Amino acid sequence: MRVGIISNTLYTQGKGTGQSRYLSNILTYLRDIDKENEYILFHRDPSPNQFYEMYEHVEYGRYSSKILLPFFISWEVAFAKALQRNHVDMIFEPACVGLPLLSWPPRNVVTLMDVMANLFPRKFALKGVTEFRTRLPAVLWKTDAIISPSENSSRDIQRVFRWARGKVKVVPLGLTPDFGRRGERAVEAVMAKFGIRKPYVLMHAVHRWNKNTFGAAEIFHRASEIACSKEHQLVLSGGMQPGFEAELHALVSRLGTADRTVITGFVDDEAVPALISGATAFLYPAFYEGFGFPVLEAMTCGAPIVASSIPTTMEVLGEAGLTAPANDPETLAKHLAAVMSDDSLAAQLGSRALEKSKDFTAERMTRGTVEVFREVLGGPMRWRA
Repeated sequence: MRVGIISNTLYTQGKGTGQSRYLSNILTYLRDIDKENEYILFHRDPSPNQFYEMYEHVEYGRYSSKILLPFFISWEVAFAKALQRNHVDMIFEPACVGLPLLSWPPRNVVTLMDVMANLFPRKFALKGVTEFRTRLPAVLWKTDAIISPSENSSRDIQRVFRWARGKVKVVPLGLTPDFGRRGERAVEAVMAKFGIRKPYVLMHAVHRWNKNTFGAAEIFHRASEIACSKEHQLVLSGGMQPGFEAELHALVSRLGTADRTVITGFVDDEAVPALISGATAFLYPAFYEGFGFPVLEAMTCGAPIVASSIPTTMEVLGEAGLTAPANDPETLAKHLAAVMSDDSLAAQLGSRALEKSKDFTAERMTRGTVEVFREVLGGPMRWRA
């Protein structure tokens, strides 16, 4: 069988974050794990990413026409033409909503990380909400299997989209062995780059409303008071939505922690493990997650974790960290203060988190993904190419 993978989410170079890292980690193991099927990558624009040297690939570009077409139609037409030239038995779309609707491969598998835009529409821009309320239902109706990263996300998908019941397969995310704890030299280098000093508490994420970054600033402020410590810095790393950073600066100024707060902005994926490795504690008081990748990253680096007890975090972290509800900042602050002031507790939590992280590897994730592929490829064709 021949499987096409829509690989537009891959970074030009490196693994990147989020969707790019997810697909990169799968592609790292895919050829070795599945020797029965052939894989071909479909990419809209030319790219020097290493995986295009490892796998056969097609650059299908934009549809060229004298008629001016909207972008989403032009790339769909281009993809349909690419499929005519390159036959596949199944399409896998790791970013879900990018599954073409104008072309009809015989089988389809998508990955859907969460349905936040459907559950919390007021928190998203109109474009995102419209896409998730119009295009996404059509995609999920068309697809044969939906890969979800967690049991909680699976329940939410099937609650929002009733016709998706029975299609959802849970395959937890995982990391490759190259992501792990770094030595002191690497830690010092990344600290110098961003003007960080020890000791520091870290929150690393793509900062959006669901991450509860403002809550993290308040939790850190309260924990410093409880621990009677003004030595610790709060490091907030990762990309931020427009206007987010200005509000954050205003908040830490009101709290009186501006001189102990470092906002790094985007951090290269090569530097993230070192940044986590140097932290006294990893703070993650999220309101909602499809999986909670930052928590797994912190676990893999052996960081002591203080996090909200949302279902997805508990699926990953379990009892390997200190948790409390996101709407209970006082308890979270007490947990953080305990880690900040007790080296023995911090070491114990870090060890437990590192051990628990071994349950979530990229190899195991890829094997689970391949099992979904085999199930769909072995089943009946819902569509005719």
